[in-house]
Amino acid sequence: MTADVRIWLLPTESCDAATLDAAQRLLDGAEAARAARFHFASDRRDFVLAHALLRLALSDAAPAPPQSWCFTADADGKPRLNPGRAGLHFNLSHTRGMVGCVVGAMPGLGFDVEHLGRGPARDLADTVLSPAERATLRALGPEARAERFLRHWTLKEALLKATGHALRLPLTQFGFALEPIRLDPGGLEPLAGRWHFEQRLLAPGHVAAVALAGGAALVEWRVLAALPV
Repeated sequence: MTADVRIWLLPTESCDAATLDAAQRLLDGAEAARAARFHFASDRRDFVLAHALLRLALSDAAPAPPQSWCFTADADGKPRLNPGRAGLHFNLSHTRGMVGCVVGAMPGLGFDVEHLGRGPARDLADTVLSPAERATLRALGPEARAERFLRHWTLKEALLKATGHALRLPLTQFGFALEPIRLDPGGLEPLAGRWHFEQRLLAPGHVAAVALAGGAALVEWRVLAALPV
């Protein structure tokens, strides 16, 4: 069966200079200019690889040279395909040591990947988690809290990106139960309807989540060892 959407993930810390140069050549002028503004080499590397990966993923979904894709920015500054390339949707995320994207023919795609080293500071958990989610954290030992926090956070971030509301909804009002994943929308109208969620724990030390509007979908996860350039 053909997947409804594909998720592409790429660890970045082992990327060599030749691969990074090849990835850079896939970017357009605006992307290259943004990459040049990063102060730290690791941030610049991850940005370049994320946008090169997205171009390759789009070309896999709708055959075209990776360099040919053109983007515009929405009101939140997020990249979108030019209106002339309607029918294909995507969402992009990158974190320390890992980049990824989701691509599909359906709107309402949201994707997030995070590094597990990002711990759940108490004040942050109080700001972004629902009371039920905070209760699950309190029941865990310190070592398990970071993973649980980020499992909740990546699902929330993916959902908000899928709705197009970024972080404009009250994060503490809605939440997720895990194992199995289940959304409690907290009465928020933008979150009403049918959703499909998936989540993966990835080596080395990352967690990723996808949210798809419309309910059940066939999702293919592709974790690459290297960028295919």
